[in-house]
Amino acid sequence: MRLVHYHARVQALFVLSQRLAKKHSHQAVEPLHLLAGVSESDETADVLRAVSVTRADLRREVKRELLQLPKLPRSSTYLSETFVQTARR
Repeated sequence: MRLVHYHARVQALFVLSQRLAKKHSHQAVEPLHLLAGVSESDETADVLRAVSVTRADLRREVKRELLQLPKLPRSSTYLSETFVQTARR
């Protein structure tokens, strides 16, 4: 997947997603990692408010789900097929 085709902010979210996957020792970068990055962005506050979700609630749920993903110590990460399909939309 070539990041140059995406806006700089989206590129930054992809990089953050990879960092989160590595931080949690996850082998694959999943859309959940992308959602974790989005939940940290100030730019999403209006969207979340529109659907009656707080950033704190979103972060808590994302963190809970991240803890459920399998951990593989010392592995390299890759973009899962689901992540790539999500990114292409």
